[in-house]
Amino acid sequence: MPFRRYLLMLLVLCFLAGRAGGDERQDIYRVKTAMLYYFMLYVTWPSTPDVFTLCHAGQPEDMKIQLSSLERKSIRGHSISLRDITGVSSLPSTCNMLLLGGGQTHLEEAWLEKARDQSVLTISENDSRWRNEVMIRLRSDNGQVGFEVKLKALSGSPLVFNSKLLRLAAGTY
Repeated sequence: MPFRRYLLMLLVLCFLAGRAGGDERQDIYRVKTAMLYYFMLYVTWPSTPDVFTLCHAGQPEDMKIQLSSLERKSIRGHSISLRDITGVSSLPSTCNMLLLGGGQTHLEEAWLEKARDQSVLTISENDSRWRNEVMIRLRSDNGQVGFEVKLKALSGSPLVFNSKLLRLAAGTY
């Protein structure tokens, strides 16, 4: 039953993002942030961290503001922390999720390589990264926000995706 409530909330957010009279970009950032939260709920890590750490790079300032709302939430009683990464060595071993925006392609390959050795859920908004090791691609087309899951990137990963999350994906490849 809780899944239906979360799904309903996500659908309402998507509807409001498509209908709100405000800044469409802000609405898209809100929906993407909500999606990231639900990814954390419906992915199982090999060991539950004390703090879920979302590392992000290449995000516009407005998206960072939306992401900061996650720090007021929790996942199964565990707090959420944000880390804005800038250099290759700045990807901490405590990252549970890695969100890659655009504009830092020269560093993304190194971050993905580092993340491959850890239990990190990798997410990108960049189509070129989608072809490589990224597990989830966030996309927005004409104000509609969705996500796709790359099953090949999941193979060999200790992360477990809830089947409900896979059904919500716009596509699995």
